[in-house]
Parts: sequence; C-alpha cells; structure tokens
Amino acid sequence: MSMRKIIIGLFLVSLTAITPFYGAVGQEAIEYVPDSKTALAVATAIIKTRIGDIKYDQLTKEHDLEARLDGDVWSCFFYPRNVQARPVSHDGITEVTVVAGGALPVLKISKIDSKVIAFYYSK
Repeated sequence: MSMRKIIIGLFLVSLTAITPFYGAVGQEAIEYVPDSKTALAVATAIIKTRIGDIKYDQLTKEHDLEARLDGDVWSCFFYPRNVQARPVSHDGITEVTVVAGGALPVLKISKIDSKVIAFYYSK
C-alpha cells in the first residue's frame, strides 16, 4: 500500500472521529444543551434517577431547580425559595451561598455534548 493511500485513509478516519461532536465538516458545532430550559429538563431526569421521585418532589416543594451557564458547562442546583439573594456568577464561576441546610444535589452538564461532568451534594 502506498504512503499516499495510508495518509488519505488516516485523514478520513480522523474526520469520521470528530464529525459526531462538531457536525459535518464546515458546519458549526451542535450544542445539545443550548439553553437553561433544556439544561433543567436534563437535570430533572438525571436527579430524579439518582435520588428518586419522592425525594425530588419533596425538594421541589421548598426549592427551585436553577441552571447557570459557566462557559460551556451548565450548573444545575436547588436553591431555597425563601432566600432573597440569588446565585451570581463571578469570573465565569457560579457562586451559590446557602444560608442554612445544604446537602442538595448539584449537577454539572456539558453544553456541547450533554455529558454529566459532576454530580455531588452541596455543603
């Protein structure tokens, strides 16, 4: 097999490998989680699976599930309804201060490919 055929073959394989993430060659990247509504829908499904429907329903009685975009990562978290101050972003990082309690689910989702980056409980 000639060196030219090997190089062309490797080039085609590399295009095939990146196409699912960035769309067809020459097209813009597809964002699977483009907005907060989608991020909240994904977060709801994942969090319900992790903690169960009953616990999720209990949480939503006293907390709002919110989504904030930090670069290409959605941070989805529960925030108490009765707290006046809302979460803010500083330098691309969402800062959430919970006055009391804690141990609420936090989910970080990639905007680009919808992968779960982190799942943990707030302190």
